[in-house]
Amino acid sequence: MDAGHPGPTASPAFAANTEPTLTSPAAMTGVGVILGTAAYMSPEQARGKTVDKRADIWAMGCVLYEMLSGHRPFKGEDIADVIGAVMRLEPDWDALPSSVSAGVRAMLRQCLVKDPRRRIGSMSIVRFLLDQPEGLPQPTVSVVQPRRGGSIRWPAVALAGSVMSLLLGALAVGWWVSASRAAKAPRVARLSIAPAPKAALTVTGTDVAITRDGSRVVYVGDRGRQLFVRTLDTLEPVSLFTGTPTAPFVSPDGQWVGLVDADVIVKKVPIGGGPAVTLATLDSRPRGLVWGADDRIIFATNNAGIGLQAMDAVAGGAVTELSRPNRGANEADHVWPELLPDGQSVLFTITAVNGGLAAAQIALLDLRTGTHTVVVRGGSHARYVAPAPSRAQGAPGHLLYAAGGALWAVPFDLEKHDARGTPIPVVQGVATTYLGAADAALSADGTLVYVPGGELGPLSRGHVLVWVDRNGNETALPMPPRGYVLPRISPDQKQIAVFSPDEAFDISIWDIARSRLSRFTFDPGVDNYPLWTRDSGAIFFNSERDGVRNIYRQAANGTGTPTRISQSPNRQSPTAVSPDGEWLIFTERSPDTGDDVKALRLNGSREVIPLVTAPGIQRNGSVSPDGKWLLYESDESGQPQIWVRPFPAVTSGRWPVTSDGGTRPQWTSAGRQVVYVAPSGALMSVGVEASGSWANSAPSEVVKPRYVTMQDPSLSYDIGTDGRFLMVKELAETTAPTESTNLVVMLNWAEELDKPTTAPSR
Repeated sequence: MDAGHPGPTASPAFAANTEPTLTSPAAMTGVGVILGTAAYMSPEQARGKTVDKRADIWAMGCVLYEMLSGHRPFKGEDIADVIGAVMRLEPDWDALPSSVSAGVRAMLRQCLVKDPRRRIGSMSIVRFLLDQPEGLPQPTVSVVQPRRGGSIRWPAVALAGSVMSLLLGALAVGWWVSASRAAKAPRVARLSIAPAPKAALTVTGTDVAITRDGSRVVYVGDRGRQLFVRTLDTLEPVSLFTGTPTAPFVSPDGQWVGLVDADVIVKKVPIGGGPAVTLATLDSRPRGLVWGADDRIIFATNNAGIGLQAMDAVAGGAVTELSRPNRGANEADHVWPELLPDGQSVLFTITAVNGGLAAAQIALLDLRTGTHTVVVRGGSHARYVAPAPSRAQGAPGHLLYAAGGALWAVPFDLEKHDARGTPIPVVQGVATTYLGAADAALSADGTLVYVPGGELGPLSRGHVLVWVDRNGNETALPMPPRGYVLPRISPDQKQIAVFSPDEAFDISIWDIARSRLSRFTFDPGVDNYPLWTRDSGAIFFNSERDGVRNIYRQAANGTGTPTRISQSPNRQSPTAVSPDGEWLIFTERSPDTGDDVKALRLNGSREVIPLVTAPGIQRNGSVSPDGKWLLYESDESGQPQIWVRPFPAVTSGRWPVTSDGGTRPQWTSAGRQVVYVAPSGALMSVGVEASGSWANSAPSEVVKPRYVTMQDPSLSYDIGTDGRFLMVKELAETTAPTESTNLVVMLNWAEELDKPTTAPSR
């Protein structure tokens, strides 16, 4: 650089600018960088295409714009935002001083044309234009207003020489840095994070996230009770949230961590600590969430009737449907969304009705057109990996995806959205779920964090059903271990209906006398929340077979076809039948209020009446055996508690049953006790002392907290007429443990993608 003329980093106007300069080492660490930082990359360079001297013209235009305006033409919170601006946005031409001539403005515009075919093609043309005295500000005009008083007055001819010296020097530095980095690629590094026992990682399959800059790792720990953040340059994690967090994800600016609490409630919490903000209630459990630069959260749920959806990351509220599975094309669901750098293209996984994960497909949804195309077959949960900084000019990026318990990478053209070439094994032994989620996260700078392990079974472990008496004695049912949840005993005590996600998301029936398990529902979608009729002759359940999970009824012996008995755009889940058989009590999930308790008349009118509606959670309603009281759970006090109201005159009074928290309440068969799940997971019981008004005794523990009682928001246990409890028991020996000793962090691993014969890491 010419020492006789002040450059951008030396002048007062630029000294106040804290953005990294062209020669700053910190600015040279972005992925895909060939010359300078991402802020100076041409669109064709950002897309990984072959570049020529017209990319230098673009970089020169960026530097000259910054010198004249004091601001970069393309800005963003991180590299991904900057690249998106380069490819989609125009500079703020009004930010140029009014003294800049029309000739220079026209020259700058032609330097920053996104199509290289229409861009100025030679530096000699730029030099000619800059040498014209009328093309630059006059000697007495302030070119750049400093941020703290004063002005800079440069003669036009001196400015022309300074501009060319600065530009040529900057380009030379960029070439030198690029050549140096290409000559010596950074070394691949692998780090192992082993949290202390209290902060031990909880493995369910979607437990980790990482900030875009790769500096912080977020994970679920403490047996699923806390969310932790660990800065990679510190030794200890910090707790961010306490509850039942799952599926963490991070905002593009790294300031917020999103999570799902209590299975379905989307929240966000400041990454530096602070109170959580509730955004929305999902229609079912999450199957991937990602936070876009436009402050939209794109997500998927276990509701196979709808594919990808979106909500506002700032205000939450209304949900927009983005895609819907095509059952006729063997599409079971759309899950595990991840965004490409342009912010308008979403990678996601199409799971198959038939064929399992071997038949899964990775597709790309264009948010502008709503259309999607398949890019990889036989894989799931893909993420985009930008080219490593040391790779050859114009090298493609890659898609990183899961298959067979490993992570693979395949070359991917970011502009054409085309995956071609031979997949390369990256990591063997990554925890992956039976629905194709890889327990891994990838930052914009290419840092990879993952949970070592293998393929996880449904709900992580096998389950069996056991009878438990009030002394803690167990009697196991001779059932094959599966992912059982939500067991319901028939009123005649002869059969048990139970939902099992590893049995194609269907309901099965266990014949107690014959010790025989048979499948009850067969629809490709989810059939869940079984509930017996009073005569044990039929079963109510919710099903998504018509797109919305409304309530159906079918004969318990499997004859006939299911009959839809409710019509609503909202998800509905049956919870109880009134003693006289007149009313079906159910929970309806409203986008306006959340979960509400309602009743459906079972005679010909099918009348629906609201029982308890309020913002938040009001669910798991049931009527006492004498027909006088409605029992339900509510979070109106800020913590889930059990409440009771008169029935059917529900507005004539209400009383709290618990004060220390409680969920999933049920009546004993005689109606003299109420049983519920405590926050610890134990079953508690209170005696009922009700006549004209309500009173109950102090709670006492009846079943220790060693059973699966809190894995689903609905009733996770049942009570026999003999007073025993039907519980779901987890079998530790059937699959891998739920606690892992370490996380693995890989740095610069994308450097190995040019080596197809490299063995996968472990």
